Amino acid sequence: MANLVTLALYGAVPSIVLFGLMQLLTNSFYALQRIAIPLIVLPIGTGIFFVAAKFLSMKFGIFGLTLAGTIAAAFTSLVLTIALNYLLPKFSAVQVIFRLFLYLAFSLLGGYLGLLLGEQLGAGGVSGLVISLAVLAITYVAFLALIRDRIFLRVWRALRSEFFPSA
Repeated sequence: MANLVTLALYGAVPSIVLFGLMQLLTNSFYALQRIAIPLIVLPIGTGIFFVAAKFLSMKFGIFGLTLAGTIAAAFTSLVLTIALNYLLPKFSAVQVIFRLFLYLAFSLLGGYLGLLLGEQLGAGGVSGLVISLAVLAITYVAFLALIRDRIFLRVWRALRSEFFPSA
């Protein structure tokens, strides 16, 4: 059972970021009073999910099913990002897509390193998942600090001043 959950998470984890991005982009279109764009793009993304789910789940099982959601979210986010780029001259779709792939690559690297460490320690099941998530979190936070991500630094400063006011 733990293996099925792990496979499902592998396919679904990238979609969490993508669904968040998709929601932000959709809200942007509503704020711009351009609701036709998400009303057209979102059902196409749903159709892509159903087609991808049919083929990927037959070949890869639960991993394929969750991966289909990630593929649909990636398509929808990409199309909405490109559309927003045309509507807002100051919005840089290339920069958003680049940063998204960069963040995704480092989160995948962190997850992979966590899995390797879990295997080396002989941890399986829930303990392996806990180790993997801990390494993922540490790797990702280190990555955000290394690239000096603006939002991360603001949150870090706020937490530091709240819990360590003299620092």
